[in-house]
Amino acid sequence: MIRAIFGSIGFILLMVLSKDLPKLKQAAHDCKAMLYVVIMSLFGPVVGVSLSLMAVRYTDAGIASTLMALTPVLILIPAAVFDKQKIRFKEILGVTISMIGVALFFLL
Repeated sequence: MIRAIFGSIGFILLMVLSKDLPKLKQAAHDCKAMLYVVIMSLFGPVVGVSLSLMAVRYTDAGIASTLMALTPVLILIPAAVFDKQKIRFKEILGVTISMIGVALFFLL
């Protein structure tokens, strides 16, 4: 909650400094978009934290941490399919290095 509060304050401060506050006010009046924001902000962290705690409970911490570090890997596929982004070698190399690093951190 503290992270969310300070993140919101920082976001609003950036909007004020970049003089984009009217755009934020306009977006806040879009009821359908705000409904999606509220739903995703409630269920996203709850589901993510609940599943990560379940992973730690039912497996070793190293395995659970490696699974939780899969986010960069799993985000590549939707980015390529939905956003039509081309997956470059640099991104694959970065994901590979990060996964090896997490795995080695818990194996040692």
